[in-house]
Amino acid sequence: MSGNALRSSANIEHNDEVDLNEGKQIELNAIPGSWTSDAWWVEKEEPEEPDLPDNASGLSGKWTSDTNPNNYFEDKFPEPDKPEWNGDISQWNKEQGLYNIDYTNPTSEIYANIGDTTTPTKTSKIAESKWYGGPGYEQITVVGNFSDTQTTSYNKTGDKSGIWDDGLVNNVRVFGENLVLDSSPSETKTDSNNHYGTSQVYGPEELSITSTYTGVHTSDIDIEDFATNTNDDTNVYLLDNTKPTITYTGAGEGSEIWTNVPFTIGMLFKDKDSGLNNIDYRLENEERDTTTNEYLGTNESAKSIDIGRAGQGNVSRDNEIKEINTTININKDGEYYLYLDRLSDPVGNNLFPTTVEKGPYKYDGTRPSVDLDFKGRSYTTTDAAGKTRIEYIADRENKIYLEGWDNISGIQRIEYALIKNNADKTNDGEGVGWTTLHNYNGTGNKYINVGT
Repeated sequence: MSGNALRSSANIEHNDEVDLNEGKQIELNAIPGSWTSDAWWVEKEEPEEPDLPDNASGLSGKWTSDTNPNNYFEDKFPEPDKPEWNGDISQWNKEQGLYNIDYTNPTSEIYANIGDTTTPTKTSKIAESKWYGGPGYEQITVVGNFSDTQTTSYNKTGDKSGIWDDGLVNNVRVFGENLVLDSSPSETKTDSNNHYGTSQVYGPEELSITSTYTGVHTSDIDIEDFATNTNDDTNVYLLDNTKPTITYTGAGEGSEIWTNVPFTIGMLFKDKDSGLNNIDYRLENEERDTTTNEYLGTNESAKSIDIGRAGQGNVSRDNEIKEINTTININKDGEYYLYLDRLSDPVGNNLFPTTVEKGPYKYDGTRPSVDLDFKGRSYTTTDAAGKTRIEYIADRENKIYLEGWDNISGIQRIEYALIKNNADKTNDGEGVGWTTLHNYNGTGNKYINVGT
């Protein structure tokens, strides 16, 4: 009680004599502290009530006390209420007036180390809210350090009451595929210690938790001493042990079917945690399903992206590049293959440690070619509609030589039909119709020119 009407220069201490001024009263209350061989939390007996002055001016005073150990230990023992008081107050039968006071909060520190199961501390006391993890750095160790060794000017006896209990909790929340952080933890781990039956354990002492779970690690520590002084702290750490992903659209991962419609290969690169850092891919034109090398190596493309953030702790929370969308257009003849060489995040998680091939992507936008060669008599005439055509005179043995070829995808089928006397005989019901000269059945060389 400093700076008041009772005494303005200092705190009231043991055996002090204090004059009660008009209208003042003093209340003495036991304050939780530690116990030693000669100092106790509270006294068993109340001090005797002092003589209070009384005069015509109405000076009066009041003496109250709440130092009864039964009252204190039954009703006000620090939480948690362990061990339960057994009702034995013989330990407080000490000389009146020996009190220890601890107003100083205990100290606590929280930090984290990163490494693997073999070498847990490759980097000590990592930064908060920065991404760590990946090969060789898969494990985070969160450490809580606790002690009750400090005193302040208020601790008149220099006493420290010691650690009552301490605890460490690590909650991990993860990012969903929508890049939103889950509201509930996916992993919770705890560690704790107490000294309910032991007095004056000052520390320092440690608690620790290890985890390899990808996500946002929120680590909380708390400590309470025997005098009910408390302290707590919270740190946030980021761990990423998950590889990036790729989603294909458009032509997707390729097909063995040739097409004459231009198409695109769509790719969405994503890393929902530490983000993207390196993307390397290339599209090459090859000749695996053709007999021509005319298009070999043409219309190719390659891309290499390096964001420049590789390493532990180089990317901060909310500064990640989590998605990159790209497309490749194919509108030139060729048989293409997509090679994915690398897709990695800053901490080294790589979806493609070795090159992955996708494809083929087959495009043929060029029509086949055909040549006709007639061996016999023919002449050019104009029909009634004014169209010019070649007519063949079949008064002797005639032959028509037909030759077809294709530049890349090959000849699937060649058909021909004969027309007689301006009548369409391609479907006359007499079995004349279209005649198949060539039909590729999946074997042999479909690119060799065909003639008859």
